Amino acid sequence: KTMRAPLLISSMTGGMPRAEAINRHLSEAAQALGIAMCVGSQRVSLQSRNSQGLTRALRRLAPDIPLLANIGAAQLREA
Repeated sequence: KTMRAPLLISSMTGGMPRAEAINRHLSEAAQALGIAMCVGSQRVSLQSRNSQGLTRALRRLAPDIPLLANIGAAQLREA
């Protein structure tokens, strides 16, 4: 994916209840600006099987930008 600037919107929701809506709005802004977005840790999504974090819905909103996430070694070991 190509970016218009070497910037990214970094993770900031921390798994809060409104995280999905906030990430949706931030991804739309990042798509419009042509910059990357990081949704942060996927631990909550993996442990609770919820739809927060890096999802296909987020990719549909931001098809042309890099979408980043992180996962801890402990979560990889548990998987």
